[in-house]
Amino acid sequence: MSRTAHASHANARVGGGEPQGAEPQPRAEGLLPLAVVGCDFRIASASWRQRALLDAAARQHLLGQLQRSARARGLVVLETCNRVAWWLDAPDPRWAGDLARAAMMATWSDLRAGDAPLPQPSLYVGEDAVRHLARVVVGLESFVVGEREIAGQLNRALDAARALGHSSPDLNALQTTLGRVVRAVERGTAFRAHGRGVHAVAVQALQTALGERPAQVVVVGLGEIGRKALGLCQRRSGWTVRAVNRTLSASQRGRVAPLEDLPALLAEADGMVVATGARQPLLTAAMLDAVCAARRARDPDAAPLQVIDLGAPAQVEAPSAGAEWRRQGLDELLVGTEAAPDRDELARVLALCEDAVAEHRAVVQRRSVGPLLREIWEGYDEVTARAVPQLLAAHAAGLSDASRAALEAGLREALRLQARRSMAAALAGPASDAVGQEREEGSGAANGGAHPAAAAMASMTDESAPDDAAPDGDASP
Repeated sequence: MSRTAHASHANARVGGGEPQGAEPQPRAEGLLPLAVVGCDFRIASASWRQRALLDAAARQHLLGQLQRSARARGLVVLETCNRVAWWLDAPDPRWAGDLARAAMMATWSDLRAGDAPLPQPSLYVGEDAVRHLARVVVGLESFVVGEREIAGQLNRALDAARALGHSSPDLNALQTTLGRVVRAVERGTAFRAHGRGVHAVAVQALQTALGERPAQVVVVGLGEIGRKALGLCQRRSGWTVRAVNRTLSASQRGRVAPLEDLPALLAEADGMVVATGARQPLLTAAMLDAVCAARRARDPDAAPLQVIDLGAPAQVEAPSAGAEWRRQGLDELLVGTEAAPDRDELARVLALCEDAVAEHRAVVQRRSVGPLLREIWEGYDEVTARAVPQLLAAHAAGLSDASRAALEAGLREALRLQARRSMAAALAGPASDAVGQEREEGSGAANGGAHPAAAAMASMTDESAPDDAAPDGDASP
């Protein structure tokens, strides 16, 4: 199946969606300050995706460019074997997304061959960006639909951005929203039980290549996916399995072989799964050619060594023509993935993704109320504490003290009522849903404190409030 055909198949089995590689039409332009730019297995092959990987210095450089050009407030980079995605928090997410999209395509400029078109990264903006990430985190956008690993990978990407100082309050809130939709899907559906994960696809491909005969198998790399692949291999009847890792913990010594032992192990092996994450190929074609020569010397009738490479970027160099070993990478594993869940279950998952969009929209809108309330309060304070006395001094000098005091009190009261109306209107807007949600979840008055905006309004009933008290004014969580 071609990548294009696989893309059509994948979209059909997860309930449709925007065409991959094409810029979607946002449903709520400008409502949420979020953009997601990326390429997955449906848009670009592994060789293209690996060129878009960013180390810490490159991430800092990209964020700096976006801060200068688009006032970006945060950047999260998600890199897995299936996808590369950049999430941006920016006041104009479409402009920031266009800039990031161009930056991603620039990483491929030296790979373009002849007139071959460059892959076109996808761009999701506003609510569509949240919707897309909700679909990603529950496994709807994975080539093994419903896989569980992506939730942990996404969570670690957000943690890494925060550790680098690249996250933002809105992106931090998004992490909470996405965690909730994963838990909701797990509690309310059996959807994520359908997904075997890329490790299972790899082991199945290796078994197909080796057939039913007994086999010696080596698993290289003991990260999350490597450990799962190792467990599946060990459960295969007739397989003798050895594990290899680049670094060994104290508990692994004696059970796991170091990387320098790999050539000797492969000389007697029939197959290998590589699940490491090095930035450059870990295993060279020359090394594997030498290993296969040793295998042939031991057994002239030995079948070709079967290599499954789960790395992104590729961890094993491509074999030359006539090589005595066969390599399957991520692109080759795309064929024959999981069947779709049933229609009713898919509908429940999609509905939960929509709930996540609504939740994050409410959180962001609630956060936006804080600066507005602060502006209203500061304006009231400026007028009543400074402008009113100056006005009376300039134009009411002839009034008696009692008349002047009465006039000043009336002006203050009129201004107070207007400020209260403005604050009430702000709270009664779209963000009011979030305020209500907070109260329902017990994070407002039930936790021993009124909402800051409510406290500000209450303080304006006290004559001393403008002079003696100033509310926080920040309605953010």
